[in-house]
Amino acid sequence: MLHMLGLRGGSPSPSAGDAAPAMSGDGGAVAGPARPLRLAYCDEKGKFVMDPEAVAALQLVKGPVGVVSVCGRARQGKSFILNQVRRATGRA
Repeated sequence: MLHMLGLRGGSPSPSAGDAAPAMSGDGGAVAGPARPLRLAYCDEKGKFVMDPEAVAALQLVKGPVGVVSVCGRARQGKSFILNQVRRATGRA
């Protein structure tokens, strides 16, 4: 399947030195390690809620945004495939 996507195996874990804009406490972008943002979550009542930090970060984006979601059982390669997509898009 990876071959069909133009991807190859062997993915080291992302290094802490990957720099990308991150949110500061005052809402401004600062240089820091790239990290995922939780866009939505399920609260105690079982309702989906938008995460305010993610909403603030998305409001700062001026270009197109792509959302990638992977789900599955434990130890089935979710992080591996996301790292391969990240590398293929030049965000490694």
